[in-house]
Amino acid sequence: QVQRKFDLVLGSDLVYDKGVVQALFTTAACVMDDDGRFLMTQSFKYDEETELEIDRMCTETGLQRRVIMDELANGGAKTQHFLWIETD
Repeated sequence: QVQRKFDLVLGSDLVYDKGVVQALFTTAACVMDDDGRFLMTQSFKYDEETELEIDRMCTETGLQRRVIMDELANGGAKTQHFLWIETD
């Protein structure tokens, strides 16, 4: 059990294989506080299986994914914002 939670978790170029997605998202969700967010950037395009695994882990952990910038086609980066799905 994590005793200290964070309002911001940052990561860059963390996913080189689909196999790390589950551990990454489980860890991020574990250390995010109730109003926390996870920002992840990448400098290369993920394959379809990896994108589907990220979607699956968002569902499993209760996170919502938003792409806030995608300049991969222009040689830039893609930044995604993950936050808790709001429940009423």
